[in-house]
Amino acid sequence: MSETAPLLQNESVRFEETDFSARAIRWFVAGLIGLLVFTGAICAGLLWVFFVLTPRVDTLLPSLPEARSEMPLLQTEPDADLQRLRSRSESFLNSYGWVDRKNGIIHIPIEDAMRILVDRGMPPTMRVPDSPQIPPVKSKPSLPPPVSQRAADEFGDNR
Repeated sequence: MSETAPLLQNESVRFEETDFSARAIRWFVAGLIGLLVFTGAICAGLLWVFFVLTPRVDTLLPSLPEARSEMPLLQTEPDADLQRLRSRSESFLNSYGWVDRKNGIIHIPIEDAMRILVDRGMPPTMRVPDSPQIPPVKSKPSLPPPVSQRAADEFGDNR
């Protein structure tokens, strides 16, 4: 019973005879760690330049006045404000007054203005002429004739 069983081996099954090199894996990992350390050092250097070497903003700007502690002016009575606005607008639309005294321009009540507009019609505006005046074309062209035309004039029409 001390016999050893023969080693069974299937000839169609094969395996990789060489593995990855442990040295190559170590160099790759070391290079990756070195790249991470280098990138971290670059970032730390940039942060140091931006935050330590650049002057602080508060030293560059002039001092600003202190903020007021008063409450902001808000509209406390919006309905009354709207009523005042409408009454001012109504009084302006229904009264006479000067717009530009130096040039003699006045405003009149809107009802009178509409009645005058209906009676007299729209004021005349600048009218575009039916046929605009176009200057006559010069008898000689200002540009030279095309190259093919010049060649035909010089050498005759040999087509």
